[in-house]
Amino acid sequence: MMTRRSWQIVVVATCVVLLAWLPFTNADGCDQADADADAANAGMCTAPPIPPPSADSAESSSSSSTSASDTLSFIRRRGHLICAHVDDTLGHSLIRTDVDASGMEPDLCRGLAAAIGVQPTFWKMEQPAQRFPLLMNGEVDVIMALTSKTVGRDMFEHGSFSIPYFQDEHNLMVRSDAGIVSGGDLAGKRVCMTRGTTNPNVFGDYLRTIAKELGEKDVEAVDQVLVDDDLEALRMLRDNECHAFVNDHSVVAGYVHAEKAPEGVTYSLAEWPGTPFARAPFSAVTRETDATFTSIVDWFVQGLFLAEMYGVTSENVDVMSADPSLPGEAQRLLGAQLVAGHALPFDMRAAIRTIGNYAQVYERNFGSFLKRTRANTLYKDGGAVFPGGFR
Repeated sequence: MMTRRSWQIVVVATCVVLLAWLPFTNADGCDQADADADAANAGMCTAPPIPPPSADSAESSSSSSTSASDTLSFIRRRGHLICAHVDDTLGHSLIRTDVDASGMEPDLCRGLAAAIGVQPTFWKMEQPAQRFPLLMNGEVDVIMALTSKTVGRDMFEHGSFSIPYFQDEHNLMVRSDAGIVSGGDLAGKRVCMTRGTTNPNVFGDYLRTIAKELGEKDVEAVDQVLVDDDLEALRMLRDNECHAFVNDHSVVAGYVHAEKAPEGVTYSLAEWPGTPFARAPFSAVTRETDATFTSIVDWFVQGLFLAEMYGVTSENVDVMSADPSLPGEAQRLLGAQLVAGHALPFDMRAAIRTIGNYAQVYERNFGSFLKRTRANTLYKDGGAVFPGGFR
């Protein structure tokens, strides 16, 4: 018969065995080697999404370099980067399959994936409102989906925002037969906008600025129609169920350029005083609990601006990286010099080789219909973009 002391020894020994075994399994009970093997892609043993961080892990990530690099390590083990995108937006994104997409945001995903040494995967969102839940649940690694940096999102949606990769404003796409040629003409009209975006809030602010033009009812004088996505708004505009569609200026400019209007009708952008209105600084968004990965995404975006500043392109990047006469900052950007004594965990040379510098990305996706504004132009060329120092 075992004594109480004997039982205690057995329990302790069992716990030691279990603790030694647990690190070699993942959340699905699969052997870790199996999860990383090619067979995993065939559904034999798939690695789970990155788990959403707890409050405890958020605290530890700020003080532990190991936990702060969890996202990058996980992505590299998985072998591909998952980026969330909106779809069917000329210049911004067209998602054909999860590995075939075009537009500025898929280009950025492709470049970031190259920088960290993995393949890109394009997650097509059905609705804009999905973006933050997808990120927080660990189903996507980064949002690149026309997401404006706002105080509400930054503080309450729990995402970390990169430097804006595209500075935009908001505007209206208008039917020619709606009789809308000024802000006051919006009174009594139906205006479509997508829920889960900043557009309803921004448009409400705009209406309050033109209250006198709208008359006594102010904001209530305009029928604001919320829809789930842009395709529904465009259908309603085409069927005259809406007289105008409010969205980001670059988005509606793309629709005006590409959408076929009903016979006898044309589409145009609002061009009266006060339009475009508000600001829409599109940023890449990551989980705020991983400071290292957030910094990688931010400096990847800044690196594209810096590559343009130093004349580094997809065609000459390898030649320039071997040029000892290149300024020190450009050499550090291209990995020819260490940064503060360290090798960076991402490769801007690979990124630039894959998608080019910022000017190349912009021209490839918007050059046919949208002039590059001062807000998206480098300070040295008279613009407002002032990237940080690569040192």
